[in-house]
This record gives sequence, structure tokens and C-alpha cells, in this order.
Amino acid sequence: MMKKKIFVIGLSMLIGTFSCLPVYAYETSSAKEEVVYIMTDAEGTVNEAYVVNIFSDDQIVDYGDYKSVKNLTTTDHIKQKGDCIEITTDADKLYYQGTLEKIECPWNISVRYFLDGKEYSPEKISGKSGKLEIKLAITENENCTGDFYNHFALQASLALDSEKCTDITADGATIVNVGNEKQLSYIALPNQGLDVAIKATVSDFEMSGISINGMQLNLNIDVDDELLKGKLNELTDATTQIDSGASELKNGNTLLASGSRSLPEGALSLNNGLNTLDQGLVSLESGMKQIQDGLNKLDGQSDQLSGGSATIKGYLEAINAQLSAFEVNMDQIKTLRSSSLEFKNAINELNSQITNLKNGIRYDQYKAAMKQNSLNIDSLTQDNQATIDELSSQIEQLNALLSQISDNPELTTQIEKQISSLQNVIVLLNKNQAAIQGMETYLDTASDNITVLETMTQTLNEQYTAFDSGIEDMADQLEQMLSNLLQLSAGINELVSQYQQFDTGVNEYTGGVASLTTGQQQLMAGIYRLTAGSKDLKNGIAQLYDGTEKVYQNLTKLSAGATELAAGTSELNQQSLLMVDNVNSQLDEIMNSIDIENTTTSSFVSAKNTNVQSVQFVMTTAAVEKQEEMKKEKKTEEKEQSFLDRFLALFEID
Repeated sequence: MMKKKIFVIGLSMLIGTFSCLPVYAYETSSAKEEVVYIMTDAEGTVNEAYVVNIFSDDQIVDYGDYKSVKNLTTTDHIKQKGDCIEITTDADKLYYQGTLEKIECPWNISVRYFLDGKEYSPEKISGKSGKLEIKLAITENENCTGDFYNHFALQASLALDSEKCTDITADGATIVNVGNEKQLSYIALPNQGLDVAIKATVSDFEMSGISINGMQLNLNIDVDDELLKGKLNELTDATTQIDSGASELKNGNTLLASGSRSLPEGALSLNNGLNTLDQGLVSLESGMKQIQDGLNKLDGQSDQLSGGSATIKGYLEAINAQLSAFEVNMDQIKTLRSSSLEFKNAINELNSQITNLKNGIRYDQYKAAMKQNSLNIDSLTQDNQATIDELSSQIEQLNALLSQISDNPELTTQIEKQISSLQNVIVLLNKNQAAIQGMETYLDTASDNITVLETMTQTLNEQYTAFDSGIEDMADQLEQMLSNLLQLSAGINELVSQYQQFDTGVNEYTGGVASLTTGQQQLMAGIYRLTAGSKDLKNGIAQLYDGTEKVYQNLTKLSAGATELAAGTSELNQQSLLMVDNVNSQLDEIMNSIDIENTTTSSFVSAKNTNVQSVQFVMTTAAVEKQEEMKKEKKTEEKEQSFLDRFLALFEID
């Protein structure tokens, strides 16, 4: 697997003690370190450059095109012949300075000054007040030989007086307080350069010079970015499959909820029909009571029948009118049978669908389905955790490295950015873990809720099966009663039409009345049972309506939850795809910007110096200050410096 390498900035400057070593002559260049000091004016134009060469040998051979050289450590004589420098010393470490004849800085430096939108020279802008903008640009100097631009990182820093400069803004800069100054620092990786703007509101403006340090990068940490990208791809595949499953769940729940809407509507329609039937049965019971009363009186007055034939005729006409007013169609009873059967079958089908839904929504079924699609949820969870552990271990290593280089702000900033990038990946992986765990919790909860719903529908199915049996019994009784009523109505009609024959056959009629009274009593008993059954049926239908309404409401909630889940998984899938593109792009950008293989350190001074251990650039622009202060500074510089002054100046110690 291809690995990319992360680099950190390394620099060491050691000051040694003195001891004596024997003298030998060498023709090849001696091992050394180079510190290149480049001074520019306030706009970045190079004025002067010199190199401090650092040696640990007693016989020193060095090369450089210097117009002047001076020993910064001892009084040992420096022999200069052409570009060859030879020194014999007994010091453990020797520093000598060479002022370059020709100057080609690896970087072009440009500093421009604007006040209230107008550009000024450094001399003209000093002491002014207003809205300041400083534009700092560092680019490659193609006239300079060597790969310093491609292999060296830069740290640029400048200080602004907090009392004279307010509302400071500097995108990309690290800003810290140093006494009464704001210290602004920038880091430019190899082969990148710098193009920044600093803005502030200034009063009586002046500024010290800009310090720019160049340092070579060294390899020390490996990061397997292909593994990270692979895990991110697994994450997007998983979220895509989760989104697909959630969409199917939403569609199934929508159809189920739509079908369940007919349950309460059907129950309500049946309840309304039973109310009408109950009212008819009440009327029938009232009419049959009147018939019963009349027959009782008729039977009690049989001896006076001949004299009360007119009264009997009136009763018979009243009975006939009551029977004619109450009409029950046999087709209505058949419709009641078929409607109840269809409703029972619908409840049974609903119970089967809920059972199938419960069996298909379990988390173990979900994992099995994902596994058939080449995604092992358990393996994905374990791999995610392993990756999190691996990244956490790398972060611990970087944190340990931070404690060792706390005195190097630029290196600390670089490593902290790497730690932040790795922590962001850990956050993404933890979100993936949370999404998987959330899916498990949701499916298990949904399965439990559906189990409760299944129990309710099973109970409803059992109750309505018994209820349907009662409807069948009631329908049988109604059919029998209607048959009896039809017979009774036919008899009454015949009795009325043949009243004259009845008057002559009163004795036979008296026996018939007694028989009719007995049949009427049996019929009344059936009416009472029918009325009681109708009330029970009405109560059962009301309970059925309430149950189906709850079923519909629960299914509606389930459908809404499935819709919300589908929307969430769709958003998760889209964000995962965007996240992978962003992470890959940013990771490639970071890796490409610092992907530098180990290179041999080259001398800035001369190609003949083949044993250079390190090269550092220290570049400083001139300060922007008032003319009076500049004159004082020049007078101070004109004073002769002692050896100690020059030694301290080498390391910028005041």
C-alpha cells in the first residue's frame, strides 16, 4: 500500500566550549553548518548578505565567494585565497562570518504599504495615522541556483505596537501578545511561498523589521492515508445501503398506513348500520308488545267473541298495519353476513402483515441483509474502532513530540494542525459508529413496538372472530323471525279478508287464538334475545371502532417515523459522500504540500562545500521608523563592536 509522509521542521544550533586539538591539513571541505543572514530595505530589496559558518574541526577548509571574512570566535588567522578559506584553530567550535560578493536570495520578498487605500513608500508612511494595509508577498527567485525554495519552509513574523495599532486583522496568521506588542507569525511550506495582507488602524505609525526564517524539513512520521480513505469509502457504502433499506421501510409503512385507514371507516359504517337496526328492533319490540297485549285480551274474551267481532276486526287491522310498517329485507341480512366476514378477513390479513413486518424489521435481519450485500456491520464496527485506536495512538505520539519541541513555535503549529486533522477523522468515524448503534436501537425499538401492535391485532382478531359467530347466530334468528312474521302477516291478511267466515267459525278461531298467543310469546322471547344481542353487538362495534382507530394512529406514527428515518438516512448518505470528497481533497492537499523526500543538504555559498550538515536562512527587512530615530540608530551602528557584541549579535541577543 502506498504511504505518504508527513514532515516536521527541525533545526539545531549548538554553542560549544573550547579545547585543544592537533593541526592537520585537508584538501576537501570540512563539515559545517551555514546560517545565511540577508538584510533588505523596508520594501524587501536585498541590501547585504553574509554567512556565518560553524565548524567543529581544528583544520578547516571552506569555499565561498566572499568580499570579506572575519573570525567571530577566536583570534586565529583566516587565510583567504580566491574562493578557498583555510583556518587552523584549537577551539572546539569556530564561527566565522563571510560577506557575500554576489547576492541571489532564493526568495523574492515584496513589502508594500497602503494608508487609506493609497500606497506609500516606507519613508513617507512613517509617523502617519489612518487605515493601514501591509501586503507581504514571498515568491521563488528563479535566478537562484539550488532547491532551497522547494525544500525549505519559511516562518515570517512581524510585531505591531498595541498602543499605536488597533483592530488588527491578519488572515492565516498566528497572533500572540508579547509585552505591549502583537506578534504576527506565518508559516509557508516548501514550494508554496506567501501572499498575505495585514490590516490595522494606526496612529503615528512605525514598525520594526519583518523577520523571515528559512529551515529545511526532515522526515519523521508515516501516516497511511490509503487506509483512512478506504474506511471512508466503507462508510459511504454503508450509509448508501442504510438509506436504501430505510426507503423500502418507508414505502412499506406508507402502504400499510393507507390500507389501515379503511378499518375505522368500515367499523364506523357498520356501527351506523347497527344503530339503524337497533332502532328498528326497538320499534318491532314495541309493536309486538301491542300485538301480545291484544292477543291476550282476545284470548280472554273468547266467550264474548261473537258480540265483539267489530272490535276483533279493529285489532286485526291494527296488527296488519304494524306488520306492514316493519319491513326487513332478507338481502340486508345477507349483506350483514358478508360485511362481517369481509371485516374479519381484513383483520386477519392485517394481523398477518404486522407479523411479517415484525419478522422483517429485526436488527439481526437487517444485518443479514447487509451481509448479503457484501457489508458486514459487525466487521465494519470493529474496523472503525481499530482505526480510531490507531489514530488515537498516533495522536498520543504527536502530543509526546509536542512536549519535546515546545520551544519551537513553527514546529508546534505544524504538528498541532496534523493532530487536528487526525482528530477530525476520529470524529467522523465516531459518528459512523453512532449511526450504526442508532440504527440498532431504532430497529429493536420498532420491533418491540410492532410486537405490541401484533398482540393487539391478534386479540382484535380473536374477539372479532367470536363476534362474527354471534352475528351469524343473530342472522339465523332474524331469518327465522322474518319467516314467522311473513307467515303471521299472511295469516292476518287471510283472517281479515275472510272475516265473515271467521264470524261463523268462532270456535275454531278461539282455538287458533290460543295457539297464536303461544306462538306470539315465543316470538316475543326471540325479539327480546335479538334486542339484547343487538345491544351487545353495538357495544362490540363501538369497541372495535376504538381499536381500529388506535391501530390506524399507531400505524400513522410508524409511517411518519419511517419517513423521518428515510429523510435522515438520505441526508446522512449525501453528507457522507460530500465528507469523503472533502476529506480526500484536503488530505491530498496536505500530503502533496509536504511530500518531500530526504535530500542532501546543499551549501548556499559554494557547490565545493560537499559536507554541509544544515543550512538556515535569517532574513530581515529594515524597520519603518521616523528619520530622527534612523539617524540615532546609524550613529549607534557606527560604534565599534567588541568581540562579545558581535558574538551576541550572531544570535540576536540584546
